[in-house]
Amino acid sequence: MRGPEPYQDPILASWQYGLGRTVAFTSDATARWGANWVGWDGFVRFWDQAVRWTITEGTSNIVETRVVMEGEGARMIVDARDDNGAFLNGLNLQLSVVDVSVSQPSLMALRQVAPGRYEATFNPENEGAYILHVSGTGVGDNPVAVDQTTGWVMSYSSEYDMSGRGDGAALLAGLAGLTGGRSLKNDPGLAFAHNLAAQAAATPIWPWFLLLAMLLLPFDIGVRRLVITRTDLQRLRRAIFGERAVEATSERISTLFGAKERGRQRAEESGSSVQALRTRRGQSRGEKSASSTEDDKPSFTPSRKPSAGPEGNVAGQLLKKRKEREGDKTK
Repeated sequence: MRGPEPYQDPILASWQYGLGRTVAFTSDATARWGANWVGWDGFVRFWDQAVRWTITEGTSNIVETRVVMEGEGARMIVDARDDNGAFLNGLNLQLSVVDVSVSQPSLMALRQVAPGRYEATFNPENEGAYILHVSGTGVGDNPVAVDQTTGWVMSYSSEYDMSGRGDGAALLAGLAGLTGGRSLKNDPGLAFAHNLAAQAAATPIWPWFLLLAMLLLPFDIGVRRLVITRTDLQRLRRAIFGERAVEATSERISTLFGAKERGRQRAEESGSSVQALRTRRGQSRGEKSASSTEDDKPSFTPSRKPSAGPEGNVAGQLLKKRKEREGDKTK
């Protein structure tokens, strides 16, 4: 593995894993690949510091941390013991979660859930590396100081984890046995062969129609055999809404019928009066017209009789003029 261009230098990576530390260098410490820097004055000091940094002797080992994923959240578990292996209770611990993609860390308190065990829950938003720092002091008879930094990497979802699954040959063989298929590993072209037999499937629906007929049969018999009158409807209304509701409805209906009858009588009276008035006016007009016809009888005298000849109408005159024009042209 090399660094980015244009230099493509080897990569030096260091990380804290649990209670230990690791260092990875993508080259060697001999003259095979590192011939250009083996003679460097700081070569020995470089490897001495790298090795010393991985040694955890002299550090505080009273706490042990681990992270457990639970759905979308992560649970930080801290177990605290003294040098003799006894549980350390009553510690005032605080957790700092640093996302490498976010500059602002998240602070939260660790609460004790069991003897010597402290837990806190946080929600990692992005896949990648996180730095977890646990710090705090003891209370009362436990004058201890805790200051430990560890790393944790949130990987992809477990559905993308293909480790331990192999190539899936056993799973494919099992599916082929259940469905009557076969493996196409040796001949993938068979996947495009149209050799599948069509299978017809029918679903009987007569039980649903029979059930529908049985449900509609009583209604059909009732419509054909029963004669329902207005009295029956009134009794049904009385049974449902009570006697008062039926009486109120009857009163309203009677009022409406009475108003309709009064309107009809008024219309008949007004129609008879109008007809009488028209009769009187017609009689008076008849008397006047009779007297006028007897006194002043007009005489009709036609001014002239229509000519029956071809020259007496418009068509004859037009024909005459046309003949005169043709004669003038001939001359």
